[in-house]
Amino acid sequence: MHGRDCVYHQISVAAEARGQGMGKKLLEAGETQTGADGIRIVALSSWNFNEGWHAFIKRLDYSAYCTDFWKAV
Repeated sequence: MHGRDCVYHQISVAAEARGQGMGKKLLEAGETQTGADGIRIVALSSWNFNEGWHAFIKRLDYSAYCTDFWKAV
């Protein structure tokens, strides 16, 4: 991506814990640690259908930067 970066491929919060700020706290903790480690880019991977997650991370100032395409052969 842009030099040193951190990519989260799988993040989840249990359904019963959603809406309580846990996801935000989890991402903020990761951002704090990666920043302390000199990493300036955090990337999040997501399935296209996960629209609730997309809305959530946009509220935390993440922006979309690429789309991957797959084909089974």
